[in-house]
Amino acid sequence: MSDPAPPFGAKIAAGTANRRMHASEDTPRSASPRDDQANLNPPAAWADLGDLFMPVPKTTRALEAGFYTPIETMRGRALRRMRVRTDNLVELPDPVIDTLLTEFVTFWKRAAAFGGIGLSPKRGLLLWGPPGSGKTSAVQRMAEHMIRELGGICVMAGPPSLTAEILHDLRMIEPHRPLVVVFEDLDALVDRFGEPELLALLDGETQIGNVVNVATTNYPELLDPRFVNRPGRFDRIQYVGMPTEEAREVYIKARVPGIDDVRLARWVKDSDGWSIAHLRELVVATEMLGDADDATIERLAGMHQKPDSKRSPELSAVGFGA
Repeated sequence: MSDPAPPFGAKIAAGTANRRMHASEDTPRSASPRDDQANLNPPAAWADLGDLFMPVPKTTRALEAGFYTPIETMRGRALRRMRVRTDNLVELPDPVIDTLLTEFVTFWKRAAAFGGIGLSPKRGLLLWGPPGSGKTSAVQRMAEHMIRELGGICVMAGPPSLTAEILHDLRMIEPHRPLVVVFEDLDALVDRFGEPELLALLDGETQIGNVVNVATTNYPELLDPRFVNRPGRFDRIQYVGMPTEEAREVYIKARVPGIDDVRLARWVKDSDGWSIAHLRELVVATEMLGDADDATIERLAGMHQKPDSKRSPELSAVGFGA
């Protein structure tokens, strides 16, 4: 999906304490990090924790629409806003992704009707395919539609127990808020945290409603059948392939307005099987850095081969290669 950056900012410089042994008592005390933080975020309200009341700078009954990730703090679990910085999205023609987006939009239009037939409004989508095939772009388009059109939020799943707890907190505070939970590289999450808690988060005692769970993986064969053969956890298992010829042409035209027809045709033809990341580098290298088309295309085509130190041109040149 994109490169997320934590929203909470720079460290606050601490004042230097006067450490002289015989300093006068009425010498002004140097500012501490605690003082500086208080000046930046002065308490304005009380957080009511039962018999405990904690001064806080601000309270809110609704999160701002956007991307969040669950974290543990010294004060307990929390959602941290993610400042997502990405290239401007180019909506590429792709019948598979268009189908996914149509289903996603339709689900949210009909979510309120689920209760009428006794069902919790939830949906699960698992997108699989080779690295760079556009899975993350599809997820990003879903999330941005929900944020922009529905004022919803997107939570990037972390440790399952922490994610489940903070999602239940969210549902207690905002029971009907449109929500997407993203399980990026699901196979890696399973490898790191194990299957039971993730299964419970998707379709167990810790599940919530009014949610679309979207997962991606490059390696679906690593997932237990309980993830891929159980509607209710993932209702649609969808392969997402590399950008089509039409999609590559749309992307190149969007990034290089006015490109001549001969050059465009050559780029589209020679980029067969390339990811959007490869196409982006083709544009950056040639248009921004001034590299030649031929050399750049040859370099990027070679990146499909896994680097091997035993065949390194540099090592061969100094006598290490066979």
